[in-house]
Amino acid sequence: DSIFVFSTNNADTLYKVEFSYVGEGKGNYRQLQNGNNGKVYGWVSPDSYQNKQGNFEPVVFVIAPQKKQMIAIGLQYHVSDKTNIQFEGALSNADVNLFSSKNKSDNIGFAGKVSFSNISRTLKYFKAPHHIETFGSFEMVAKQFKPIERLRPVEFLRDWGLPFEADPAEEKLSSFSVQLKGSKGGFASYELSTYQRDDVFKGLKHLIKQQTILSGWNVQTEWSRVNFESKQQTGYFLRPTANISKSLSKLNGIVFKIGGAAEINQVENKIADTLESGSFAFYRAEVAIQSKPEQINKWECKYFTRKDWIPALQSFISDNRSDNISVSAEILSHERQQLKINAAFRSLQVLQNTASNFQNDQTILGRVEYFFNLAKGAINGVTQYELGGGQEQKKNFSYLQVPVGQGLYTWVDYNGNGLEELNEFEMAIFQDQKKYIRVYTPTNEYVKTNTLLMNYNIDVQPDKIIKNKNSATYKTLHRFVLNSNMTMNIKKLASSGFLFQPFGQTVSDTAVISYNTNFTNTIYFNRTSTRWGLDITNSQLASKALLTYGFEDRKTNQFIIKSRFNFNKRWIGNLIFRSGENLLNTTGSLFENRNYQIHHMEWEPALSYIYQSKFRATVSFQVAQKHNRIDSMESTTNRSFITDVKFNAFSKSSITCKLVYNSIAFKGYRGSENTAVGYMLLNGLLPGE
Repeated sequence: DSIFVFSTNNADTLYKVEFSYVGEGKGNYRQLQNGNNGKVYGWVSPDSYQNKQGNFEPVVFVIAPQKKQMIAIGLQYHVSDKTNIQFEGALSNADVNLFSSKNKSDNIGFAGKVSFSNISRTLKYFKAPHHIETFGSFEMVAKQFKPIERLRPVEFLRDWGLPFEADPAEEKLSSFSVQLKGSKGGFASYELSTYQRDDVFKGLKHLIKQQTILSGWNVQTEWSRVNFESKQQTGYFLRPTANISKSLSKLNGIVFKIGGAAEINQVENKIADTLESGSFAFYRAEVAIQSKPEQINKWECKYFTRKDWIPALQSFISDNRSDNISVSAEILSHERQQLKINAAFRSLQVLQNTASNFQNDQTILGRVEYFFNLAKGAINGVTQYELGGGQEQKKNFSYLQVPVGQGLYTWVDYNGNGLEELNEFEMAIFQDQKKYIRVYTPTNEYVKTNTLLMNYNIDVQPDKIIKNKNSATYKTLHRFVLNSNMTMNIKKLASSGFLFQPFGQTVSDTAVISYNTNFTNTIYFNRTSTRWGLDITNSQLASKALLTYGFEDRKTNQFIIKSRFNFNKRWIGNLIFRSGENLLNTTGSLFENRNYQIHHMEWEPALSYIYQSKFRATVSFQVAQKHNRIDSMESTTNRSFITDVKFNAFSKSSITCKLVYNSIAFKGYRGSENTAVGYMLLNGLLPGE
């Protein structure tokens, strides 16, 4: 009676249970993989020591209403035109639970800061004029102080060698700095700071910065060292950086750059006399050349290398090294053609004696964008090509019920058990069936992939290349407009190599784990004519998704011809022809009954009568044939007679009436009309009239 059990028996006492993730080893349930709509969880027995083996619990975390207030006051006093004193104080009131009357004494917190600054007069000890600027401050923040917005810089804790998140504590921060500043932008500075958190952390930081220009070389350096100590730890955080650059006037202003940076965060455990797991060290060195910054066309080439160390007992050991090359360019000077390129290559080498789980790897990232307007505007378009690497996340999905008409899916109880199962939901055809939406939920499972993205959109108006607007050639080409667009996004297992060529991949390729393409071409003839016109469209769509139960592949190929004839202002005729194929293939054992490969062909002539803007009546006849080419080879023929009337009664209201008569012939095994394939063939209807 203390364990929830999933049941499909309506005679049982059933509960709707909400489960929450509580962390590995902190719960008694785990999520199960099955075909039921929604997530199902199963009990996992504790081990022999009564340690929990799950990660979910039937609980809901309640977020209490909270309140946060703050008042601040600031004072500033100008001792002289060179000396300034400032004070700022703030009081916060933070209540983490307005429904509770307990622990209200720790809601109020105070923070205050006092500082001074001084700018000396011009010094006469240098050839060029220099100034000395001094700055000092003291800051205190109570443990209970809760600011409305972020109080510290994002990198504050890291600058002091602390973890990214630290528990609230009473803080005392003091600093003193002196800076020698020249009139041409050069400077040198030294800063001494102390930071104390209650009695558990004490830190002392030295920071030296300088920037100068020597014989045209711009030299910037920074050196920072923090010594810190807590009850159980002691250590230091060293971070030097240097960047040198020069514009080479003899080489058309090309800028040459060289730089380096390193970090050593050594945290020792006083009791064990070993390095903590959060200790690390690395260095990075780079060299680069780039075009003159003022040019319209820009380019840059860069190489950098990085080496990392990780802690092992009392010292660091080499972990990995990477070599990186990047190239970027922007060609923007031409009005009708513009090109942007970014590309990077990384080679990761896992060194000997490593303690990590990394493996040798090579990664490519690249992006190319091309904008063009050619042949006097006859051809316009944009194309993009992008490749890279990353991770693909497995997904769970379920269907949630929404108000009628606001969804996209409908539930068809194929097996008659009264339970909503994932393999019983279909795309709704009629408005009153649209009762469900499909909701994806990410999981913690990932697959390493290489990615390729390519798309383009091109419009072609051939008449713009003809100068003589009265010629027969112009009058013929003026009737044609062509449009072509494609979007292709492919993700492939990284172990199968880099992904450069988009057109050689197929949905059925076992190495392809995500595939989405949309390729559409349309020819418009007499598009702007008020008498008659013709549109010919071919579209191909394909998709492949990685779900928790396997892969789901979909393909759609359609060829459509639409023609219209305006006999006069009141009578309009239309003729539509459609032909194509729909395919669905799933690899999950619970979903194999949904697979199909349906070929279809449709004819639909229509005649409309229009009276001003008040009345429109349409009569059409449709013949549609569909045939499943796999498994049981089901087929259907549907003849439909359709009438549609619309009357605009007033300026803001209308009345619409529609009647559809269907005569449906179906061929298939007994009961096949009540399957996923039958639903697609019959458009949600049943055989007969």
